[in-house]
Amino acid sequence: MNNMLSRLLSFLSSLLPTRQQKFVNGLNSNIDCWLQEDTFDYSSTVTYKYGDFIHYNLGCNVGSEQGGPRYGIVIEDSAQLSKTVLVIPVHGSEEYYSPAKYEAYINKPFTFLSKNHHYAVITQMRAISKIRIDRKFGKIDTCSILILKGVMKNIFKI
Repeated sequence: MNNMLSRLLSFLSSLLPTRQQKFVNGLNSNIDCWLQEDTFDYSSTVTYKYGDFIHYNLGCNVGSEQGGPRYGIVIEDSAQLSKTVLVIPVHGSEEYYSPAKYEAYINKPFTFLSKNHHYAVITQMRAISKIRIDRKFGKIDTCSILILKGVMKNIFKI
């Protein structure tokens, strides 16, 4: 154990301060999830439906993986007792740009979001534990759901 702690401290000291903070924030998020894992009451969670807009925290990331706190769209119906839900992360941009073939433009779902334009990054979809979900805000609009389904159909040839 002491060897692992020494290795961790050495690793942290080799990082730039901004990366250190990201790492510590992600580790704190993961610790919170691990502490809840055995006692989390899944029957207390809400039922999630396709198109629900949520906020969740992925904790640490590696390379180009999505990580940290973020918004996302649920892309499967999930029963109340299910432990996971499939989500696609959403990122915002001040300026409009033509979405890449793996992105879907989403109409600004809620006025509290600071950016003007939002994109679902389909290639970053993943199953997450419901423990990671902080809040459900409601549903994205029908037009955005249709755009999202169309882009997914093109990507996955379904």
